[in-house]
Amino acid sequence: MAMCENWQLFVHNGRHNHAIGVYSHGHAQAAKLTEEQLIQIEQFRKSHVPPRNILRFFREQNVGCAVSSQKIYNVVAKIKKNRTQGRNTVEEVLCLSAIRDYTVFYRNREDSNMLSAIVFVHPTSIEMLRTWSYSRPDFLHYLFNNWLNPFAHKFVRYWTKSHMHFGVETTHRAESEHSVLKLWLSTCHGDLDTVFLNIDSLIEGQIADIKASLEFSRTKEKHNSLGIQKDMVGDNESCRDI
Repeated sequence: MAMCENWQLFVHNGRHNHAIGVYSHGHAQAAKLTEEQLIQIEQFRKSHVPPRNILRFFREQNVGCAVSSQKIYNVVAKIKKNRTQGRNTVEEVLCLSAIRDYTVFYRNREDSNMLSAIVFVHPTSIEMLRTWSYSRPDFLHYLFNNWLNPFAHKFVRYWTKSHMHFGVETTHRAESEHSVLKLWLSTCHGDLDTVFLNIDSLIEGQIADIKASLEFSRTKEKHNSLGIQKDMVGDNESCRDI
């Protein structure tokens, strides 16, 4: 018998009134995650691994794993709550962009303080844009003086359309980037801060690929076109002698 100042509890039969469970799934103790598993989940989420794939990983590691999908989602929600420290979604996006030195422009609705538009630009993207804009004036000079000015009237579609495109009327480049972005987002549902982190990872990967391509071009052995031409002339002369 347990007693308190305001109530009393009498236990007449202390035995279980139901049979022992057949499955361990759904029981808190059996589904309890270890400290190592909690660290793994946090690392997976930093790599943008969906919760369903995290659960699949645990079940492949342990066939009798009793962890449920809801348990994974609860842990993911707790990780996000600890990261945001009480900030709402928009505040978290602005905080993340400031930490990563993004340039951010945003606009609120006139009739309220609600966010209506936001643009954030990666700092390396700005550096690359500035480099291309001011490091090739000789190319632009050549393009205008040797192509546009003397031959502009021959670009029929250039005159028939409202924007200069030199016959390029396809959206393949935009569609390709859109497809890549959708692969990183993986779903049409998600908070804005999660979308920001996915886009940031995508841009970081693209910048790494660009740097690798530049370094490869610097170290790649260049072919001497003059030497090739001389070899071809020599071969032709030998053929004539034969």
